[in-house]
Amino acid sequence: MTLRVGVTVKEGNKTRVQPFEGVVIGIHRAGVATTVTVRKTLQGFGVERVFPAHSPLCTFEEVRGAGKPVVRRAKLFYLRRLVGKQARLKTRFVSKREGKTRHEIKMDAMRAEDARLQAVAGGGGGPFSGHMERVPCEGQEGRIIGRGGENIRRVESQTGTRIKMNRVDNVAEVYGTPAQCTEAVRMIQEYIHTAPNRGGGGFGGGGFGQQGGYGGGYQQQSFGQQAGYGGGYQQQAGYGQPAYGAPAGGAPLPHGWEEVNPGNGGPVYYWDTVSNTTTYTRPT
Repeated sequence: MTLRVGVTVKEGNKTRVQPFEGVVIGIHRAGVATTVTVRKTLQGFGVERVFPAHSPLCTFEEVRGAGKPVVRRAKLFYLRRLVGKQARLKTRFVSKREGKTRHEIKMDAMRAEDARLQAVAGGGGGPFSGHMERVPCEGQEGRIIGRGGENIRRVESQTGTRIKMNRVDNVAEVYGTPAQCTEAVRMIQEYIHTAPNRGGGGFGGGGFGQQGGYGGGYQQQSFGQQAGYGGGYQQQAGYGQPAYGAPAGGAPLPHGWEEVNPGNGGPVYYWDTVSNTTTYTRPT
């Protein structure tokens, strides 16, 4: 590449611009200390100057019509060993291509898709506009997104909506028409409610008769006993002996409590959905 560099020179009370035109043989990238090395041949002698790229005293202008260099190197220091015509940088003429490039075609397709979604949503300001509904994630963000984003992409493709995960409010924001949002909310809630139960309390919780630990639910069975990492200790039922914390009767549970793992061979425990705590004693 051929550059025309203008260096501002101050002489007494006057200021002038000193031009220097040559071939860029190297660029040293160092942030604000980036420098550009320019070389030219003057009266049979090679002259090189190093200019700071971010200096306010230097202006850079690419010389058009010089052609595109054929050489494919980052540094053109080999020109220092050449003299005469051999020191000239070989260039080739590049004709202007007709039609759009692949990047321009891709960007046009993305703009058309955003405009379509904007028209469907009935609002302005991009794809995340128009009618919006918020779905509480209930701690199942990974279940909603899926492996590699497959679940959230499936919901978007089947319903024609756009979904954005709001990590601050722990909700999934669904954008589209009211009918599309209703269908997308239904699919998201199916992913949430079909998540496997891992039981247990929150981070670091647990004590005697209560599961806990890091995320809860890590257990190890050994000789009829069950212990949770960071959680409690309980004895499983034997022959004809009910398990500790078995349901006492048909009394309804208080508001916010749910019975977990009933009748599948494991111990029955109760989960408070409000405070996210568990217990093996049936609350009253």
